[in-house]
Amino acid sequence: MIQLLQDQMKTEGLSFLVEHLPRIGTTSIDICAVGQPVIVSRGPGKLCVEDTEENKATILLPCEEFVGEQAKFTTVSPGCYRLRLKSREEVVNAFNCNNKARNVFMSLPEGKWSKKELIESKGFRILCLTCRTDIINEQNCFKINEMPSEFWMELMDYWHCHKPHDISKENEYSVRYNSLKPLKGEILLGSAFFLAQQDTFAGRVKTENGFLQCAKCSASLGEETQDHLFKIYKWQVLLKKSNKEEDVFPPEQDVVFTLLNLIKGYSTRYVLLESESSKLFVWLFAIGIDVTLPDNRVLTNCIKVLYCDEISEKETKGSNIEQLKVKPVPMRHFVQMLEQIHESLPSSVKQFDLWRVSYIKITA
Repeated sequence: MIQLLQDQMKTEGLSFLVEHLPRIGTTSIDICAVGQPVIVSRGPGKLCVEDTEENKATILLPCEEFVGEQAKFTTVSPGCYRLRLKSREEVVNAFNCNNKARNVFMSLPEGKWSKKELIESKGFRILCLTCRTDIINEQNCFKINEMPSEFWMELMDYWHCHKPHDISKENEYSVRYNSLKPLKGEILLGSAFFLAQQDTFAGRVKTENGFLQCAKCSASLGEETQDHLFKIYKWQVLLKKSNKEEDVFPPEQDVVFTLLNLIKGYSTRYVLLESESSKLFVWLFAIGIDVTLPDNRVLTNCIKVLYCDEISEKETKGSNIEQLKVKPVPMRHFVQMLEQIHESLPSSVKQFDLWRVSYIKITA
C-alpha cells in the first residue's frame, strides 16, 4: 500500500492510460507529456518514463513479460504520445489456452452477494441501511435461490410448447406461467435485489403506495411487484456477515450488472438507459480488458464503455439498441462513476468521435 501511494505521487504532471488486450497480447500506453517521453527504467509490472522537462511517472502495468525492449513512444498529437508493447507469444498462448473453454460473456460475474457468498457466510444478516434493523436473517430465510435471469419473463414463450389457442385464455396462461411463486421463507436473488413473498417480511417491511419501507424507521427499501412480491434493492440495505464483517452494495452496480445480464442474454452492445427525465446511450465497446488509470489503479477484466447523451441513426445503423429503465439513484451513481474516470483520462483518449470514453469496474 505504501509503495502504491509512492507510485501514485510520482505520476503528478503526467496523465496516462494503459490498455491491455490479453487475447491478442498487446498493451498500449497513452501519455500527455512535454516533449517525447523516454523509458528510464523497466521492472516487473512497472514502467518509469520521463519527458524533456524531467517530469517523471512510474506506471503500474496490468501485465508483464513483454518483447521489444527497445520500444519507443510515438507522437499521436501535439503533447500526446503512445507506446505499444507486445506480450511474449507463450504468455498469449497460455492465456488463450486456459480460457479456450470459457465463453467471455458467460464468465462475467453474477454480482455481489450471490447465493454462494451468502451460504458460505453462515448466519448472515441483511439490515436496513438507515436504522440497522434486521430485514433478512435466519429467522425468516430458510432457502436461497437465484433468479434464472434478469430478463427471464421475456424468454418464457420459448420455454413452453403447449400454449392456449383460445385468445380469451391467453391472459390466464400468462399469469400462471410467467410469474414466480417463492415459498414463505424463500429468498430469490437477483443481481441487485432480493425477492420474496410478503409473509417472509411480516413485521419487518411495510408498504406505502406500492413502495416498501422499513417497518421501524420508514426508510425506503424497494417496491412491490405486479405479482405482489416484495423486491428489496441491495443498495438500500447492508450485509453483515457471521464474522462481523459489513458490506454495502454500490448503487451503480445495479446498472452494471443489469448491463452484464443483457450482454450474457442477448450479446447486447448498445443500450439506451432511461431514468425519469434523463437518458444515456451506452456502447459496451470492449469486454475483458485490463487497464491502468491515471491514478495508477489497475482494473482487471473490466469493460470499456463509450457513452453520450444523444446519438444519430448513422452511429448505430444495423445495430440493435436495447432500452432499459433504471432507478434514479443507481442511474445518478452510474453516471458519476463514468464521468469521474472519463475526466481523469489523457486528452488523446477521452473521446471517440461524439462518444465519451470511460471504464467499468466489475465488482464480483
